[in-house]
Amino acid sequence: MAISAWAQYFLDNFATVQDALHSLQTHPVCLLSAPIPGTDRFTTLHLSLSDSSGNSAVLEYIDGKLVIYVGRQYQVLTNDPEYSQPLAVASYWPFQFAPAPPEGLAAYR
Repeated sequence: MAISAWAQYFLDNFATVQDALHSLQTHPVCLLSAPIPGTDRFTTLHLSLSDSSGNSAVLEYIDGKLVIYVGRQYQVLTNDPEYSQPLAVASYWPFQFAPAPPEGLAAYR
């Protein structure tokens, strides 16, 4: 399947994230990509699926292998870098803006 048709395939064929993911398990999709002009890189794409129940999934191919993140928390993405990298950064930031420690413990922060 052409990478440009990937999103439309899911829109046309599945009503829920669960249905789409089940289909990927039983009928794997092979994406065809082309080189980006002026580079030695191929076109890449993340795909975000969401349904009316609030379920979500992010799909991406890393080194030819399909990687899927499933759950309501997967809502925002970019095409670069790999999705695991922004997730690692996001897990770091809550600690940076946590409430201040009780008085007298500030030196340990």
